[in-house]
Amino acid sequence: MRSHLAWLSSCLLSFAAGCSSSASSASDQSESWPSQWTADIAWSDFAADGTKTNTWTGKVSYDWPLHAMRTDVTPPPAGGMPGPPIGEAGTMLMRSGLMYFMPKSGACSVTPGLGAPVLNWLAKSSTLVASTNDTERWSADLSHLGPDVAGCFTYVRGTAHEPRLFGGSSSCTDWPRGSYVEYSNFAEQPAAAEVFDAPLGCTAAATDSASACAGCHESH
Repeated sequence: MRSHLAWLSSCLLSFAAGCSSSASSASDQSESWPSQWTADIAWSDFAADGTKTNTWTGKVSYDWPLHAMRTDVTPPPAGGMPGPPIGEAGTMLMRSGLMYFMPKSGACSVTPGLGAPVLNWLAKSSTLVASTNDTERWSADLSHLGPDVAGCFTYVRGTAHEPRLFGGSSSCTDWPRGSYVEYSNFAEQPAAAEVFDAPLGCTAAATDSASACAGCHESH
């Protein structure tokens, strides 16, 4: 599952560099979701028939004015397989071009070059492939990024642009099989600013990473 997150991150970072889908049916100025929101999540492995296993639960908080996104996760009661987004219970924080991995126990680590998604990331990277009266399903086939690249990510949102589901699989034809986050209790409101603070133990590493990566994107 950690490798799946790395794949999704590489995918989104590639789109930030300009490798967007030429078939996108929306304007690049279209907002993918509100600028500040929170939601509960359940992150599961989905079988071809929609059966879910290895469900991790938690919360997501997003704040575009702060260029920040935080994902907190807890493993299934029985432990489950190592899961997203950091392989164990804890937090992944994207802020100002840095990604912090903060396990519930143990030291944090910092990766430069990948900030919170920009508001129009969906229109920049994806194609609308299906819709109903209250949902839209978008997907991005990664094969156009190069001959050695394969995979697909899928995003489902409501007609009010609230997130419903996000994740990916090895191919766009796999749907609904894959690893997906389901969102619930969505609230279009800001989280407390301190939610997006990195722990003190990470600040030195963050400073070193930022100085070593002067050209990194603040967001993607």
